Amino acid sequence: MLILAYHAIADEASPVTTTVAQLRADLVALRQADYGFQSLDDCADWLDGKRSMPARSVAVTFDDGYQSVVRVALPLLCELDVAATVFVIAGRLGADNGWPGQWRSVPRMPLMSATDVREAVSAGMGVGAHAWTHAALPELDDRDLAREVQEAGDRLEQMSGVAVRHFAYPYGRRGPRELAAVSRRYRTAVSATAGIVASGASRYDLPRLDAHDIRVARRLRCLSPSTLGPYLEVRRQLRGLRRRFERGAG
Repeated sequence: MLILAYHAIADEASPVTTTVAQLRADLVALRQADYGFQSLDDCADWLDGKRSMPARSVAVTFDDGYQSVVRVALPLLCELDVAATVFVIAGRLGADNGWPGQWRSVPRMPLMSATDVREAVSAGMGVGAHAWTHAALPELDDRDLAREVQEAGDRLEQMSGVAVRHFAYPYGRRGPRELAAVSRRYRTAVSATAGIVASGASRYDLPRLDAHDIRVARRLRCLSPSTLGPYLEVRRQLRGLRRRFERGAG
């Protein structure tokens, strides 16, 4: 199974933006490649052994809760009948993405308000937590970690009126302490590690494919399970080489 990770939907190029045309092309290509769209609850049921899952299954997620998800992506998702989950930063509803640690190459963009979240829920979109402030969880003490993990989900549930059962680690950063904290509150949690979700995967450390990875795979025509795995392995090796080179150059 695949889990896709998008962020904002916008025409302006940046590390976190995808155009609506690119999103449409990704979703259409996956459907043409015989993938079925599933929810994260479906994924959790499969990992718990409560249901079967076709090999060509995919779940769509959006990190950070950008307003463009409800304004631009949601109509397309409804048109194509695609289930999706948006991971919302509980403490930044109605604010923007200017949190400490944000990349300078990412433009300021508005995030969803409480009204936007309720609109997304009414249209059938799932809501997950992306912490309270988007802090790097391993850098926090236990008290702040509890706020980022537990209180974020509780606040979103109270505000949206629906169960919040899924979590996305900010920056993909997590260790044993963070995994344990999330496991006490949620059904699943997703990382930023590229990979395919196998049947024996941990529900609290699920890999995803980011928008760039799925776009390249689509262009290379390697969306099938037999070709996507080797493609991702090559991508991981190249990223590892780049990180070693950057450390050596520094």
